[in-house]
Amino acid sequence: MGICEEWENKDKIGRIKCSIIFLNVHGRWDDLKNVNSALYQFVNKEMGDFMGFCETFKDKIDNNIKIKDAVISYRPAYKKEENRKNWRGRKSNGMTSIVNNKWISQIIQHQFANNNMMTIIIKEHKILIIFIYIPPIDTINIDIIDKTFHELGKLIGLYNILDYLIIVIGDMNARMEKVGDNITNYNGKILWQLTQTYNMRILNIDDAYGKSTYYTYSTNIETSSIIDYIIINNNIRWNKMKPKME
Repeated sequence: MGICEEWENKDKIGRIKCSIIFLNVHGRWDDLKNVNSALYQFVNKEMGDFMGFCETFKDKIDNNIKIKDAVISYRPAYKKEENRKNWRGRKSNGMTSIVNNKWISQIIQHQFANNNMMTIIIKEHKILIIFIYIPPIDTINIDIIDKTFHELGKLIGLYNILDYLIIVIGDMNARMEKVGDNITNYNGKILWQLTQTYNMRILNIDDAYGKSTYYTYSTNIETSSIIDYIIINNNIRWNKMKPKME
């Protein structure tokens, strides 16, 4: 899932094109060590300006994974609070970002990062990129879901006041009939409320209505849903640009 956009460059004639990509790797982050893996091929072929990844399940930096002409940043996987003392299972989430070297001197990375969010601020262009993962609803996750949406809302509210362009991209495990899915779940209701409160625009509706972002297979039957989203704020500056979900 990704977004391409263009904006005016104050110092040069013409426009800059920027691509932002997000993937849930479902615990297969180590595939980047294998040059023949699908993940390695995708990352090195597509290589967006900014790439975000969730569910790496990694709790520390892996210095054996390197991407040419890019910088990798990590947020460790975490233990859910209810099971912290006697945890025996897999840790939750874990996020990484990959930023093309050409942007490193122009950005502030992860000033507002937490277990389920990573942020990139491009001050020159007044742009905030938020990579986000919100877990599926269950009795343990509900507090994490509510807290993550709350933190996201605070960040959007702050940077709306600062007149930034805001891009939120990630796996939110949110299903909404409003984007062409066949049900609306808890995460979907909260996400829709957030977009209404902060006057956000869901690009899935404009560019990918009804297009599934997640597929599962059971007894040779394919099922699909829409759980990944790109949302932007309604800043008037977007009128001069061409953000598009691909």
